[in-house]
Amino acid sequence: MCSIMSILVEYAKILTIVRIFYEYTLYLDESRNDEGTYFAVSGIIIKNEDIDILNAGILEAKHCIWDDEYIEKLKPVLHCVELTTIKNCCWNNRYLSSYVHSHPQYTHLQTRSASDIRSMYNGVYSKLCKLVKTINGTVIGCSIDINKFKYLYGGDFKVNSELFFEVAMQETVENYAHFLYKNNGTGSVVYESRNDENAKNDRSPDFKMYHNFCQIKSSNKGISFMNQSMMAKTIRYLNIFSKRDDVAGLQLADFIAYNTTAVKSFIKDNNKTEFQRKIAEK
Repeated sequence: MCSIMSILVEYAKILTIVRIFYEYTLYLDESRNDEGTYFAVSGIIIKNEDIDILNAGILEAKHCIWDDEYIEKLKPVLHCVELTTIKNCCWNNRYLSSYVHSHPQYTHLQTRSASDIRSMYNGVYSKLCKLVKTINGTVIGCSIDINKFKYLYGGDFKVNSELFFEVAMQETVENYAHFLYKNNGTGSVVYESRNDENAKNDRSPDFKMYHNFCQIKSSNKGISFMNQSMMAKTIRYLNIFSKRDDVAGLQLADFIAYNTTAVKSFIKDNNKTEFQRKIAEK
């Protein structure tokens, strides 16, 4: 009996010395509300072991719009702004026809009724609500009240969209590092390319984003309970993908970022959709 107890004690000591680390991925996107008063960088942290669940959930949402053959052949990407625009103009056949002409992946919707299109839209959000509820993920991000920001730092201080992005990105990455540290994890950041097709020089948005990311890792002063060393140890890479790469996590992040800025405050529940409440809970 004593020998068994001594073995258990030694095993417990080993466990306290050897920390089990988990691998995570943070999928991020940016958005600005229609009024141009809020800007956000936000997304979701997923354990790498749960990425297959994420992929399956996004595929299920796609089936609300396209059939198996179309998805397999053309690999369409879910995009929140596009779906919202189609839903909002479904009663105007002329505008819908014009929009679909420039977005051929939705051509088949021209023959659908307005109620069918709204049902499709609600179906996508229903699947995403189910995914957010099911998956073991954590929503994270930074939302900036643009008017307040300009009031506090305006005047001679240069205020522009790139500055909003850099501030929001830094706050988000720092808090991601804190999350990783508290959860015995290491992880990477995945972001959708901000470049247009011709922007591939050292002044391109992607180059600036990567440069900013490296600065955050190397010279960050840290946040509460964190220091620069811990940040460098917890966050590994910034991976940039184009929309054509059809990354499931980025498609979910697109919906999260859009809905983060669509509501002016997560404190009040008035007029929130089910999806907006789900991501607030996460």
